[in-house]
Amino acid sequence: MCNVIRLKSLLLIYSAVNDNWARVALMHSLARDLYASTANTDFRERITGNGDAFPFDVDAYSTIENESRIVGMVMAWSVVTLESLVNHQLAEELGNMVLATMAIEYPAQVTDKLKISRSARSELAKKLIVLSGELQAAGTDLPATITLADALADKRNMIIHDKPFRYTDRGDGDIVIDGFRSRGDSESPFLRFDDLTDFYADCDTVKRYVFKVSSEPIDCDVDFSSLLHG
Repeated sequence: MCNVIRLKSLLLIYSAVNDNWARVALMHSLARDLYASTANTDFRERITGNGDAFPFDVDAYSTIENESRIVGMVMAWSVVTLESLVNHQLAEELGNMVLATMAIEYPAQVTDKLKISRSARSELAKKLIVLSGELQAAGTDLPATITLADALADKRNMIIHDKPFRYTDRGDGDIVIDGFRSRGDSESPFLRFDDLTDFYADCDTVKRYVFKVSSEPIDCDVDFSSLLHG
């Protein structure tokens, strides 16, 4: 006769959500400092308002350019943070390693096989669809959230998947720009710290949706708009 002792295993899911959120907060702090150094100056008001750059301030313009670059990084990593949060919840909610891996790595295959919400273009949006499942909590918020997730993913892709462009000066102010891309704008966006206000609000909307459709409470400090008040 033998005795079998069964120990209940403790399943813990670890992810990079907190690390990614820390990166966003650090980069936001840098963007805020760069913005503060030129905020309310005459030069900034002129180049961001009526486009009159003269008299030109080389140092201020360089600072504003760096601000734009850091704001782009903040936006890109904010979307990365959202996606890592969704990935974490997929692993928590699905409870099956094979299914969770499919949903995280190949969300399009899941949504396409089930023929659901074909309007979703981004992986982030498709993952939100899978996370929503059949939960009644998804309600009428899902279509708007899909649209918002696609827009955030597009902004992230525009920043990190930049494409070159050809600049041709034909003289007499005739400038032609041809982009080596088939989608989106040819030029990278010139971003400003002020753009983060609406962007963070959109990120928080998607985050709240993730919380809404998750059956278990989420222990997470991610709060994008709070960065504006820090």
